[in-house]
Amino acid sequence: MARYFFHVRDGSSLEDEDGVELAPHRVRAEAIDFAGAILREKAAHQWPEREWAVEVTDESSRVLFRLRILEEDLGREASG
Repeated sequence: MARYFFHVRDGSSLEDEDGVELAPHRVRAEAIDFAGAILREKAAHQWPEREWAVEVTDESSRVLFRLRILEEDLGREASG
């Protein structure tokens, strides 16, 4: 198993300095679970950024992929 790091990019950066050891086929599911946990935690609060991402890197700091989350408040835009 290799170590992967799950960084939050939302206008500022929250660096994952510990990472987690995973089998390669589990990395994407872990990123989705991580983003979901953040969304659930922040659901009761207003998120300061409308777009953010979970950026996954390997042990050599190579970016493997980004899971981007975008909030679009279409009701407010349509009435404004």
